[in-house]
Amino acid sequence: KVLGEGRAETSPGVQAENAELSPDGKKLVFVGQQGTRFELRVRSLEDGQETLLGTSQGYRGFFNPRWSRDGARLTYRRRQPGFETAETEVTGGIASIVLVNADGSNEQILAAPSQLIHYGPWDWSPDGQGIVASARPADSPTNALWLYPVSAAPHADAQRHLLASSRDHDVWGGRFSPDGRWVTFEAGGIYLISAALGIYLISVNGGEWRPIVQDGYWNEKPCWAPDGRTLYFQSNRTGFFNVWGIRFDSDQGRPVGEPFRITAFESPGRMISTAILHQGISVVRNKLAVPVTEVSGNIWMLDNVDK
Repeated sequence: KVLGEGRAETSPGVQAENAELSPDGKKLVFVGQQGTRFELRVRSLEDGQETLLGTSQGYRGFFNPRWSRDGARLTYRRRQPGFETAETEVTGGIASIVLVNADGSNEQILAAPSQLIHYGPWDWSPDGQGIVASARPADSPTNALWLYPVSAAPHADAQRHLLASSRDHDVWGGRFSPDGRWVTFEAGGIYLISAALGIYLISVNGGEWRPIVQDGYWNEKPCWAPDGRTLYFQSNRTGFFNVWGIRFDSDQGRPVGEPFRITAFESPGRMISTAILHQGISVVRNKLAVPVTEVSGNIWMLDNVDK
């Protein structure tokens, strides 16, 4: 469990979303929003310096930045302006998946904006040759989990490989285990309209879904410990969202024991953000990054209200 109070790493004047720790724990990439402006930033956790990687000028935002396993590259989703429908507003709209070096150089399109990318990217494959994202097959009402080959950029959508799908459930948040043998993901009702969300596992070679946490609560954002022996996730099983963990046997591909609690946010004054679509947790060897919202209120007396 978490023993300390933690500290805020981003400015209180910025709505920070989609944060992810670098594998060495020295940097934090996140999306900062001020009004209608979005910025993709990398913050050093050693000296507090920030590097601006991009702004939303000409775009409708950045989502889900993810580090490669060696920390040398990033991938993220960049939403394009254009025709919007009720569905694309909910699912993320027309977007492209982008690759870029950690210093912001050598930007490259992985999957072009003509492809309807609903959510993600979620993760890099351990060898750095693939990107996991969610998109809907043409003959299905639900989103599936796909692996996009980096070598096929900028048209990786044409050579994507199906990892997990269901005609009854949307599939999101795919994460490779550190040893590369397993992929964990969350699945629930279509377009996340569901009172419950479960966490599942599948072998990289395919096969049946294996339930990891399926207990009627909203369980999401699975995230592996670096040694692969614990799987962390967010859950609202106490009424507030908190970080939980469950032990994992990689040889057997199954959970061990019951979920145990990591954090204890139980007040509206300080809680894990409920803006779940654009938030998540990130774990490295000695750090846990969580999106915390602090809420306060005051009573104001207004003068001249009758004039």
